[in-house]
Amino acid sequence: MRFLLSWWVFFPLAALLVAASIVVSLGPMLLARDARPAVGARDGAAFVFAGDDLAHPAPAPHQVFHVARTATLRTEGLRVAVLPGRGEAQPDETGVQVLLAPETSLALGEGPFRVEVQTVPVPITMAPRLAIGLDRGGQMEWRTLPLPAVASTIVYEFPRGEDGAFVSAIGVRPAASLLDYNYGVELRAIRIMQTPAGAAAP
Repeated sequence: MRFLLSWWVFFPLAALLVAASIVVSLGPMLLARDARPAVGARDGAAFVFAGDDLAHPAPAPHQVFHVARTATLRTEGLRVAVLPGRGEAQPDETGVQVLLAPETSLALGEGPFRVEVQTVPVPITMAPRLAIGLDRGGQMEWRTLPLPAVASTIVYEFPRGEDGAFVSAIGVRPAASLLDYNYGVELRAIRIMQTPAGAAAP
């Protein structure tokens, strides 16, 4: 104990502890980066976006998002919320977008698609519905489904697009008309694949 109280030990140790606490408190900010495309992990004919693939979404007006991380700063999920009173997703909205790398878009093809979204509830401000949209270069194609109050996998179906219309991004838009808080959900993974009418390229 007397060794730790020696000035030549105590002050450098105190400085290190202060620096460590600052780094931990700023961890998510230090890891924050601009939006960037994600390749995703190949799972048979599907591509799965989880972990760091969810850490660099493109923002959207009237929405907020937060990259949820563990104590070791590993990406755990993406929390997305909508500002009060915004109601349902509209075709001219982009939503918070998970951008797809060009090679992933080409491999997925033109559809039709099944999108499976793994969600976990957030306390108090859980949105009642969740819209998922595909960006194929025109207006967003939204599908809206109820959000269960427990951890779930929600399945969305999308038709085949026009020839040459590939998916460049997957939009996320919680839907809520309440006026008191930002309502949202946490996403743990997004899985997209062509349904039997199509098959992702090898």
